Amino acid sequence: MESYRSVANAAEDALLGVNEQILQQIHRLYIPVEDREAALKHGKKKQPPSKELGLEEIATALGMDCLHPRKKVTILIIGNHSAGKSSFVNWYVGEHVQRTGVAIETSGFTIVTSGKLENELKGEGTLLLYPHLRGVMKDASETTAAASSSSSSHGQSPERFPGFVSHLTTKISTSKENKFALVDFIDTPGLADGNLSYPFDVDQVIPWMANHVDLIFVFFDPIGQALCSRTMNIVERLHKTHSDKMRFYMTKADHVRSEPDRYKVMCQITQNLSARISAVHGFKLPLIYIPGAEGPDQPESTCINQIDELTLEIDKTISQKIQSNLNTLQSHCNAIAQRIDTLLVDNEKNVKRNREIASNSRLVFFFALLSLCLPLSMGLFVIQKATSLDKLLTDHSNSMGIRHLHHAINTLGSALPSPQHQLIFIAATLGLSLLLMFISSHLGRYLPTMSNSEIRKLKEWRMFIDQTLKKKEELYLRYFDESVSHEYA
Repeated sequence: MESYRSVANAAEDALLGVNEQILQQIHRLYIPVEDREAALKHGKKKQPPSKELGLEEIATALGMDCLHPRKKVTILIIGNHSAGKSSFVNWYVGEHVQRTGVAIETSGFTIVTSGKLENELKGEGTLLLYPHLRGVMKDASETTAAASSSSSSHGQSPERFPGFVSHLTTKISTSKENKFALVDFIDTPGLADGNLSYPFDVDQVIPWMANHVDLIFVFFDPIGQALCSRTMNIVERLHKTHSDKMRFYMTKADHVRSEPDRYKVMCQITQNLSARISAVHGFKLPLIYIPGAEGPDQPESTCINQIDELTLEIDKTISQKIQSNLNTLQSHCNAIAQRIDTLLVDNEKNVKRNREIASNSRLVFFFALLSLCLPLSMGLFVIQKATSLDKLLTDHSNSMGIRHLHHAINTLGSALPSPQHQLIFIAATLGLSLLLMFISSHLGRYLPTMSNSEIRKLKEWRMFIDQTLKKKEELYLRYFDESVSHEYA
């Protein structure tokens, strides 16, 4: 099975570019292909055991958190309605994936991704495909706290943002245009002021979603409500925590025919942005538009289209994504290796400590048995004096053992001639013997240790981590060779 899977992986990688192969192979180190197929088929809690090792499986068994880094660059696109968000996605993908128009066509969040078959997933399917988004659902403790704080738990939603999951969709396209195979676009609802009602709290969902993306494209429409309050409020909020991810673009620049008018619109947008955000190093506002969007009969615009800057930004982020994922892989491997080494060392210490406890316990138990001879001897002395046992032992004194035993008992008894003292001695030595037996059984509690099978499994995992680190170095060299065209030893 493993050799078959290796051949299948190699055949699949042969159809991919180098960067995509690297990201794909990093992902397989976390989740083997069998695990991913099982997750999509059965759900996370019903995964059958995998024959291939994966970092996530190992980390979970060790009680560690180790979520795999995403193998694609995720781009969140926001802006007012009719800003060209869906049109840009369609242009980059090379297919009409999203509906476009002047009206607000996108009422929810749509993730546009590449795949082998065209498909559309609803909310639950999307959360299964993207584990990092599962935080949109409240955990058990939050649900219990919310229910207890309310007089009644009736009507409590398990969602962090009620109504969001039902308006979350994933559209899968088979397009190979540009570098779409390495990109996930998140198309968001058009933002507008006034009495426009959204089926969920869009002002809260967008900042939450921004925590899980690599880039945030902000589109300003020069014709529509580019500077509406809702858009600017969200931009201001995002810039406080995600300024490094944000890129600003003035879309539909070809709609403004004259150069002076374009300059005025740019000045308005930059002035409003400057009043809202604190850009220490300034910001750029490239003018972009979709080539041919106006139809073949329309005259060609004299505006310089800077949409190539946007695609170059995506390419640069893909390159950074590879480095980031390789660094994350190194960090996770180091943490797991340290955890395994700690467990093995602690187990050795526990085994050694248990041996010391067993040795000390046996020694104390030996002294307990010796001390038990004293009350037994004194008891025999009392019994032989009270019966004819003393005469019997004397008559059979020809036996060396009996003669020594008889002499030892008489010597001990003669030391304590008083019957009262003899009883006290018997009680005291018997108590001492019992006390030593009790101490030997409670001298120290045995520490937990691992079985041989558990130790073998840990060593197997440790070997897998070492192999993964070597694989990581190979992927880094391959990335360097592709990116800088230089040979490395």
